[in-house]
Amino acid sequence: MQTFELLDRFELMYPSNNKLGDIRRLYIDKDLSSLFRLVDNEELRKAVIEQNLHSLFRILGEGEDSDIRRAVIEQNLHSLFRLSGEGEDSDIRRAVIEQNLHSLFRMLGMEDSDLRKVIIEQNLHSLFRLSGEGEDSDLRKSIIEQNLHSLFRMLDLEDSDLRKAVVEQNLHSIFRILEDEKFLAGEVELEELRKAVIEQNLHSIFRLLNLEDSDLRRAVVEQNIHAIFRLLDLEDSDLRKAVIEQNIHSIFRLLDLEESDLRKAVIEQNIHAIFRLLDLEESDLRKAVIEQNLHSIFRLLDLEESDLRRAVVEQNLHSLFRFLDLEESDIRRAVIEQNLHSIFRLLDIEESNLRKLILEDNIWKLWPLLKDYCDTQFIEAFKYFTMNEIEIDNDCFSRGQIQSKKWLVTELQKCNLELGIVYLCAGWYATLATMLFESGMKIDTIRSFDIDPSCVKIAEVFNKPWVMDEWKFKSCTMDINHITYPNEYTVTKRDGTHQELFDDPTTIINTSCEHIEDFDDWYNKIPVGKLLVLQTNDYFEIEDHINCSESLAHFAEATPMSNVLYEGELHLEHYTRYMRIGYR
Repeated sequence: MQTFELLDRFELMYPSNNKLGDIRRLYIDKDLSSLFRLVDNEELRKAVIEQNLHSLFRILGEGEDSDIRRAVIEQNLHSLFRLSGEGEDSDIRRAVIEQNLHSLFRMLGMEDSDLRKVIIEQNLHSLFRLSGEGEDSDLRKSIIEQNLHSLFRMLDLEDSDLRKAVVEQNLHSIFRILEDEKFLAGEVELEELRKAVIEQNLHSIFRLLNLEDSDLRRAVVEQNIHAIFRLLDLEDSDLRKAVIEQNIHSIFRLLDLEESDLRKAVIEQNIHAIFRLLDLEESDLRKAVIEQNLHSIFRLLDLEESDLRRAVVEQNLHSLFRFLDLEESDIRRAVIEQNLHSIFRLLDIEESNLRKLILEDNIWKLWPLLKDYCDTQFIEAFKYFTMNEIEIDNDCFSRGQIQSKKWLVTELQKCNLELGIVYLCAGWYATLATMLFESGMKIDTIRSFDIDPSCVKIAEVFNKPWVMDEWKFKSCTMDINHITYPNEYTVTKRDGTHQELFDDPTTIINTSCEHIEDFDDWYNKIPVGKLLVLQTNDYFEIEDHINCSESLAHFAEATPMSNVLYEGELHLEHYTRYMRIGYR
C-alpha cells in the first residue's frame, strides 16, 4: 500500500487518535496546523500560520523594549524616529513628539516671522502687525508707546479738561478739575489762588494746594499713567491692563479678537489654530504633528518607499525581514514561504522521523513515527510486509473493509459477551482477529479458516503477538464447508510440521457471506445455541459475490436466529453492508 493509503486507513481505524489524522494531513496536504499540533510549538505556530507579530519578535529575540518591535507593533514614535536615523535633537522629532514650537517654526523656515515672534515671544509689535492694526493706530501707540494723545483719543476725551491738564498742562483746566472735584473743600479761595499763581511753577501750586501726593499732581506734573487711570476710574478696565500691564488677554479683547485663531495661537499656543493661521490645514506637517499620521511622517522623512515605512505602516513582512537583514533566514522562509525545510530547522528536529517521512518520503520512518502515537499490531505487520517485500491484497485494508469490521467490533462490544473460542469463517488475512484482540473483549482463542493457503502466513503476521502467546490465534487452510462441530483440523507450525487441533467454537463469525457457495448447507451445519456474527452486502457487481442479499430482511430470511441481539445496515460508498448478531 502507498504511504498515504496507510495513513488514511490508520486514521479511519482509530478516529479518536487525533495525532494519526495530523500525520496524514501533514504528509498528504502538507498541512502546517497539523505539524504544529504534532510538535506542540505554539509560538512558532502563531508566527508561521497566523503571522503573529508578537510571536515573530519573540522568536527573533527582539525584546519587549526593542525599537523595531515597538515601532511595528505599537507604532511607537520614539522608536520610529530612532530607527529612521533622526536624532533626539532633530526638529522633526521634536515637532511631532513634543509639539515643540521652536522646531515647528524652524521646519517651516519662519524663524524671523511675526507669527513666530508673537506666539513664542509674545512680541507686541508683531501682534499688531498680524492683527491688522496699522502702525498709526491709537491702540498700538497707546499700548506700545504709551502715547497720551492716542490714549485720550481712544477714551473720547479730546476736549476734556483732564487731557488739557495732562497733555498741555493747561492751568485753567487744572483748576476747573479741582473746582469740580472740590478737592479744596472751601479751604482756599480758588479765584484768588488762580489770579495769584496763574503764571507760577506747577510744583509750587500743588504744594500750596497741599496736593503733593495726589493723583492729579502725578498726572499733570509727572504724566503718571497709573494716576491718569485712577483719576478716570478705570482701574479694572481692559485699556488700563493693556496699556500699563501689557496684558495680552485685555489686548485681544480691545482688538475684538476673543474667538480668533490668532488669540488661541498666542495665548493658548493652540496648535490647531497655528496651522489654520499658516494655511496648512491639509499639509503633511499638520497631520504629522497633530494627528501623528504615520503616512505623513514618512513623507516628511522622505521614506515613502522605504522598508521601514512598509514594515511599520503596512506591517509588510517582506519589508520587515529586509529591514532586519534576514532575507536569507529560516524564519523568513518559514513565515513568508511556509517552507517546511526551514520550519523543521527552526523546530530543531532535523533528524526526526517526522521530518524524514514528510520531506524525504522515507517509508522506513513511518513505522516508528506511527508507533509513537498508536499502539497496534497493524503497524508491525505492515512494517514486516514492507521490509520483506511481501505483497498482500490491499483490499484487506480498504476503507470499506475497515469500516465494516469496526462496525462489527463496536456493536459486538455493546452486547457485553464472553466470546470464548472464536471461529473466523472465510477469515482471509484475519485483520478482524487483530481488531477483536485489541478491543479488549473477553476471548479465549481465535481460529481463522480460509480456503486460500496463502492467507495463513499473512494472517499470522497480522496476529503475531497472539500466535506467540501459546497459539491464542492460529490460522488454518480449510474449506469452511468442511467444518464440523466440534471440529478437528490441522495447522502448520513454524518449523513446517503439522499439528492436529480439536475444539468447539463458542462464537462463529463470517463477514464474507456473499462469497459462500451453498450458504444454506454451511449455515445449517451450525448447532443451535451458537453465537453468530454475520455480514453480507448488496454489491452484486463483483463476480465473486455469489450470495449477496437485496436487503437486511432478505439476509434475515437466510440466517434465522432464535435470539437476535443486533441487526443493521452500514451504507458505504459502493454498497450497503448488512449485519446480524444473535444465537442460532
